[in-house]
This record gives sequence, C-alpha cells and structure tokens, in this order.
Amino acid sequence: MKLSDRHLLELIAEKDEKSFNEFYKRYSSLLYKWALNRIGNADITNDIAQDFWSTLWLNPQKIKTNSEGSAKNFMLHFYTFRILDYLRANKKQKEKTVVGEEQLNALENTLSYTHILEDIQEQEIYDLIEEVLLDLPELTRQVFEYRWRKQYSIQETSQKLNLDEKGVYNRTFVALTAIRNKVNVMLEDEKGIDNPKTLLGLAVLLNLF
Repeated sequence: MKLSDRHLLELIAEKDEKSFNEFYKRYSSLLYKWALNRIGNADITNDIAQDFWSTLWLNPQKIKTNSEGSAKNFMLHFYTFRILDYLRANKKQKEKTVVGEEQLNALENTLSYTHILEDIQEQEIYDLIEEVLLDLPELTRQVFEYRWRKQYSIQETSQKLNLDEKGVYNRTFVALTAIRNKVNVMLEDEKGIDNPKTLLGLAVLLNLF
C-alpha cells in the first residue's frame, strides 16, 4: 500500500531511511526539473538539491501536507524559496555560479510569484480544476485525478484504471492542455474567478508558465 507523504514525513522524523528514500524517489526528479528549467545550470541545480535534501532529512517537519496528506504543492512552494536563498547567498561566488545580478533579479521576479500560495484556498483550486475538466471524458478526468492530485505514477495509474501506459500519458496531456488553455484565457480577462491570485497560483502549481 502506498504511504501518504504525511506518513513518510512522520517516519523520516524518526530517521527511517527507507521512508526518506521513498520520499526522495517521489519528488527528486520533479524538484530537479523545476529548478533546472528556471536556472538553466546543472551544477547550481545539483547544489540546491543536495542542500535541500540534507535539510529535509534533518528537519522533515518543515514540509507541510494538505488534508489528503500530500506535500506536492507545498514542496514546490518551499523549494522555490530554497532556490532563491541559494542564489542570493552565492551570487558573489562568480567562479561557482553563472547567475549574474541582472539574471538573479529576473529570477526573483519570476519565482516570487510562488508567495501567493500562502494566500490560496486549496479547495478553490480544486474547484477550478473540476470546472475545467467537466467537458472531458470521464476516463480522462480519472487519469488526471490519479496523476495530479493522488500523485500516482503512469504505471500505477495504468494498473489502477486498467489502461495502457501510452493511454495514461495521452490523457494526462489532454487534461493538462485543456487546463492550460483555460488558464491562459482566464489570465487574460480575469473573469470567472473570485480571487485572481488563485488562478495565478494554479498556473504556478501546474507549471504552466
């Protein structure tokens, strides 16, 4: 049975290495790509990752989870600020980093959008996603539910829904494309939502920018 992020973090707090390895396996690739896509430098990305996972092993209580026990949204939020912390602390080490003052300012302006996650009502985001997905086939909605909210892998989703892995990938792509298109339109006219910050937060969480 797949343990929730909350349960894994509780075990990590007890220095359970197996749980740490599972949590690392679950999020290391996502966070690495999240940083590399925004920094564009593998050496810096690796340094940030090493610092982050060392910190998590020592202080797993820093990572918060939602009502379903998932840490994904908070992880992206928390990791974004670790990226900024690292870049600020090392910007004077020119032999180490290729990020100059102008680039750092640009990164800060982009990454700082993640601060809005503190103000986002999680249920409002879920409601917005559900609204976007209403016009999609039921199976596509189920695939997206397992892949995004429940964080199942393509293989796990395939087994759960008795659907081949290519079908899972394709339906995930269809769902994300539908959400991306809807978000782009709503960001342009800011209609159909109570809180514009929630919409921007959804875009950040789904890595739509």
